Amino acid sequence: VFVAAFNLIQGAACAQEISTGLQQQLEQQAERDDAKLEDDDFLFDMDRYRKSPVRLNTADVDDLRGLRMLSDLQISQFLNYRHLLGNLLSIYELQAIPGWDVETIRRILPFCLIGDGSAPDERMADRFRRGDHLMVWKLTHTPARLQDSAIGGSPLRVLARYRYTFKNLLQFGLVAEKDAGEDFFGKSQPVGFDFYSFHFFARKLGAVRAVALGDFTVNMGQGLIQWQSLSFGKGAEIASLKHQSAVLRPYNSAGENNFQRGVGVTVARGKLECTCFASLRKMDANLDSTGGQAVITSFLNSGLHRLPAELANKGNIGQLAYGSTLAFRRRNGHVAINFVRYHFSLPLKKADAPYNLYAIQGQTWYNGSVDFSRTIRNIHLFGEAAIDRRKYTAVLVGLLASVAPTVDLALVARKIEPAYRAIQADAFTENTNVENETGVYWGIALRPASAIAISAYADFFRFPWLRYGVDAPSGGRDWMMQVVYKVGRSASLLVRLRSRLKDDNNVIEGEHFHGIGRTGRQNLRLHAEMQATRALLLRTRVEWGTGLSAVENIGNEQVDLAEQAGFTGTGWLIFMDANWKPGRSGWTLTGRITSFQTDGYAARIYAYEADLRYGYGMTALYGTGVKIYVLAGKNIRKNIYLSGRYAIVWKEDVDGGRAVVPEWRLQVAWTL
Repeated sequence: VFVAAFNLIQGAACAQEISTGLQQQLEQQAERDDAKLEDDDFLFDMDRYRKSPVRLNTADVDDLRGLRMLSDLQISQFLNYRHLLGNLLSIYELQAIPGWDVETIRRILPFCLIGDGSAPDERMADRFRRGDHLMVWKLTHTPARLQDSAIGGSPLRVLARYRYTFKNLLQFGLVAEKDAGEDFFGKSQPVGFDFYSFHFFARKLGAVRAVALGDFTVNMGQGLIQWQSLSFGKGAEIASLKHQSAVLRPYNSAGENNFQRGVGVTVARGKLECTCFASLRKMDANLDSTGGQAVITSFLNSGLHRLPAELANKGNIGQLAYGSTLAFRRRNGHVAINFVRYHFSLPLKKADAPYNLYAIQGQTWYNGSVDFSRTIRNIHLFGEAAIDRRKYTAVLVGLLASVAPTVDLALVARKIEPAYRAIQADAFTENTNVENETGVYWGIALRPASAIAISAYADFFRFPWLRYGVDAPSGGRDWMMQVVYKVGRSASLLVRLRSRLKDDNNVIEGEHFHGIGRTGRQNLRLHAEMQATRALLLRTRVEWGTGLSAVENIGNEQVDLAEQAGFTGTGWLIFMDANWKPGRSGWTLTGRITSFQTDGYAARIYAYEADLRYGYGMTALYGTGVKIYVLAGKNIRKNIYLSGRYAIVWKEDVDGGRAVVPEWRLQVAWTL
């Protein structure tokens, strides 16, 4: 069985860059955040691990976490196995590690090797001489986005990247980007690109475990006080619900907000590890000077600087951030104390609204926390307890357990006080922000047969205080069940049912507020994949969604408020795509046709889309329309990869008008 599965992944790995499971996680994360995901570092890491696989016999916790494919429970079980029985002699030994099933081994094999110790070229001089250089230029043209006559910049989005890597020990590079509509070497952008980012990151320098200069991310505990890297929450992969990352990570993405700019260092002595960082950077914000003194009313995260108002807000405030983590680490767990402090050049003052009663005020904010993890046999416990400047608290605890070779369980409970606040937190929550929430999540993964995988979760949550758009305490629940059935060695069928219910305002035309009612969505997804030939991978998906409108109880009657406004919240989507990579020709061809119909933006359906190398797309489809895209790439030389993508959408808006939106992208990737 193991050999058959290994052969299958060898055939399929060339046909797709990102697994179906990861695609679904990205879709669900985009739906939760209602925003474009811009962290694509993991794609560069995948490429690096293919070229320089992780040596399993010498890998530490950070090396294995860097793969983003193993839970901390699986990592602990691997390290315990290696500690008790010594170095691995063969990849077939991986089957003997508790909690490591064939699917887990299948995922990591392209990025790992057994190895017999450290390579001789890890000296500092070799790190700078024997690494890989990568240069990427990407052009995107979407004229439909430039409808405002005041936007006079080029309609092209231009992204340039340079990155040098030596295994996972040294990395540095530069990112430069301008969005569509922004000026380029013009009056408003005399230095060319609108955004520049530089990073330098080195690991394993004796007692210095990591050094970060320039742009980097800081990730602490379970994200209650600080988390800036890509993380996942609820989904079919229950093991991914725990946040796991090194405290410091290099930043190589084009997003203009979620990173630190300065210096960070991690040092270790024995079982003690200390990380410190300091950052000073400019931020975009809306300012209000009505009271005589300018105050920050909100931060701007779009990164767009096209219109005069956007240019006026560019970098108009300063942000100083610093913090530290002191951790005591053992093979089976750790305990850490975390602290982070922010200071802004102007005070924060949110708009006077009831839901902003507990908003952050003033120029200074800080948080502290204690986090832990512990593996006991086949159970992994983790959690974090945090406090903010005003002494309000947040607590999150969780459990991952492999109760049988074919059964995994997960549990996460959180209690975040209504007044708790943190500047750049990102934890396992229903809310986009880490605030005002209590909840309990249960998850289970079953493998009753080699061809069947079942996963399910249920999450029940409450919001004790008001939220934006909800003028009373509220709550809800979210559950999902998914079954994946493998048909032979070359095909699979996925069935997923998800239901979400959440309280919302009842609003009737002419009235401001009529109590709280329950809204929700139910989605049924059928997804099939087939490796038709060694070179051809086919996919198709059908998804239906129905909406439950907010209702108000009046006597013994229920008035459907959303129906009065003509909104039912239903929709469907169907797509078919193919990925073709014939033999040694160097070509890769991908195409998809999607038809969709939903009752407006509130009923949108998210779908992952293939993109140029080192990128991915996430589209929210709504309204009525058809979308087609074609993606082609070829190695024109051994070290030069040229790719292009053309997409076009025919769409009908709510007023019956029709729009045609074309988009093309070109990219050159040059490896030295």
